[in-house]
Amino acid sequence: MSPLRVQADPSGRYELTSPNFSYRDHNGVSHRESGFTAEIMVDPEPGPMPEPEVAADVETAELPLG
Repeated sequence: MSPLRVQADPSGRYELTSPNFSYRDHNGVSHRESGFTAEIMVDPEPGPMPEPEVAADVETAELPLG
């Protein structure tokens, strides 16, 4: 299998078309389609993750040895 990466600026639905599309089925047999179409959905890019809120307090001024 060959990966296919599609980059789209706005999110939404897109129709992919090809007049010369070929693939191999699960038996390894080649197939060619002259009118291939497929619809893909592009999700919006997720926003940045929020910074974690971290708090630290000193419980003891001196730790015991060992």
